[in-house]
Amino acid sequence: MNQKEGEVMLGVRRAGGGAGRPDGGFTLLEGMVVVAILAGATLAAFALLFAGTREAETDIPDTELTSVALTTIDTIARELRSAGNISVSSDGSSITFQVPVEAGAGGVVSGTAIRWGAKFGLTEQAGASITYAFVPNTAPGGGEDQLSEAALRVNLNVNTELSPDTSDTYVMGGLRRSACGRQLMLGGTWIAQVGAAGSRGGDVDGDGQGDPIFVYSATDKTVTVTLWYLRIAGSDRVPILKRFRAVVRLMNM
Repeated sequence: MNQKEGEVMLGVRRAGGGAGRPDGGFTLLEGMVVVAILAGATLAAFALLFAGTREAETDIPDTELTSVALTTIDTIARELRSAGNISVSSDGSSITFQVPVEAGAGGVVSGTAIRWGAKFGLTEQAGASITYAFVPNTAPGGGEDQLSEAALRVNLNVNTELSPDTSDTYVMGGLRRSACGRQLMLGGTWIAQVGAAGSRGGDVDGDGQGDPIFVYSATDKTVTVTLWYLRIAGSDRVPILKRFRAVVRLMNM
């Protein structure tokens, strides 16, 4: 770089150049204007970056919710595909079944019959059962954890409700898998149900029909699993109510 190029980039006057504009350079006033413009552009860029970051943070809970829900549905569906001896509670909040097991007996088939039992990890137990059941969260003051539309001041199911209102109350919880004397919680703590213990499966979306988690059809040889997720997301406290559903076709029925 020669001296003249340096003077153009830095806006430096030649010594003894007087108050006039240097060849190809900037006056002090023009330099200040350029700095002001650059500063404004930088602030605008930071503002856009901050807005984008905030929006991303708001979207993260929804993304997390969807990931947890899909993983839970897939886990249950994969296990149910090979299930047999299925029974569902009257309110659809739990399902009990068996799966083919070896249990050290030389294969999952005994003669012409499937050897039924339960699995938990690498543990197998012939004759045992697996149960998935909705378990409500415990509220800080005791009792079941609940979220009400009245408290949230929003109608969560306005898009499906026959008579829109803000009077619905949801019991919040997760699913518990029990087998071989062990238990595992899955599905997060954001699964919503309507109804007291023993009568879950109430109308979540306000369409006039019940919304049990598990529905078994011996005729169709299917189990329908429906999970309603409700979570308050982001700094704006935006309620999110989403349904995730899988219809599982039973291979061994």
